[in-house]
Amino acid sequence: YLAKVGGPAGLLQATHIGLTLYLGGIELVDLRAPHPSASSSGSILLTSLLSSYASALSSSAALEYLILIPDSASHAGPTAPMSTVSRTAKAYVQSLIVESGAFEDLAGVMGLDGNRMCPDGSNSNAPGLLDTHFSPSEISDLLCAASSEALRRGRGQDAAELLSLAGRYTALLSLLNSELASLLVVEDPADQELADKRAFWRTAGDNFHSIHLRGGPNHVLAALEAENRLDLTSTFALIMNLMVFFDRCQIRDWEGAWSLIDEIGLFPSEEETMSRNVANYQALDTALKGKPFRRAVLYTMESLYQQHSALKGRLGGSQSSQEAGTINQRLGDLRRRARLLVTFAGLCRLDGDVSAKIARMEAYMV
Repeated sequence: YLAKVGGPAGLLQATHIGLTLYLGGIELVDLRAPHPSASSSGSILLTSLLSSYASALSSSAALEYLILIPDSASHAGPTAPMSTVSRTAKAYVQSLIVESGAFEDLAGVMGLDGNRMCPDGSNSNAPGLLDTHFSPSEISDLLCAASSEALRRGRGQDAAELLSLAGRYTALLSLLNSELASLLVVEDPADQELADKRAFWRTAGDNFHSIHLRGGPNHVLAALEAENRLDLTSTFALIMNLMVFFDRCQIRDWEGAWSLIDEIGLFPSEEETMSRNVANYQALDTALKGKPFRRAVLYTMESLYQQHSALKGRLGGSQSSQEAGTINQRLGDLRRRARLLVTFAGLCRLDGDVSAKIARMEAYMV
């Protein structure tokens, strides 16, 4: 009754009365329930009181109340002390992490050595508020679960930060790969929101690479190796290179784009490498298959076609026979690579529309 009609002060009083009774071994009964039962409604009532009261508090204060939430099947009394945090309480703490966004206060910051530390940069056995109530492994599990919840809410940036704090580098790199692969190209230059999103994830990728993937063995590579997922680093490197490739295509730097994609070795350069390239395609991470890969094929053919058109326009001018011979040789090489790309797309059984488009472009390269 206090919680319902007493406003904030009533909720405060009701929460503390209920908590005192519960911890004192006196079962709570919600008399408003259709079939009141101390065994079930008591813990539900206390959970409702604690969570409602905590929602109006700061993250630090809210945490102290949420950890007192019992499981629905728990019973109050001297024989059941609340010495451990219940699973239900952990679920509420998980939501607190996501909703408050107070990651530094709750979990600290991640140091370069892979250990969490205080936001001020000092080392401590309790870098965040969570450390007062949970073990390091429990905190890692909470942060990882909070990351999944953030991702379900469409908050990918928060999800990445939480995975980093959790030390879950396999999941973090998988998330980076997935987000970056979906943002390889911004088709509409006027879509500033998408451009900003791409810029954020690209910066995050650059930072991850400079901090964790350069300079030899470290805790991140050790964690990936322990889970047998070093392949994620290869996928990550390929995606970051493809972003540069697409950027060059967007500014019509066709020679620069072709030079990079040829260096990557994603597509066959000779008939003899065809089977190996097809096998490499089949082994690609799922983040790159589908639309990202189809775009890479289309833009690669576009770069070949545009180079061919530009070179062909130079023939018949005042160049010497030697220069004309060099141009013709280059034109022939571009046509050869275009034919290989068409064959490759067919062997990979790419989308029929993609195969038709690149076949038309190849046919015009005469």
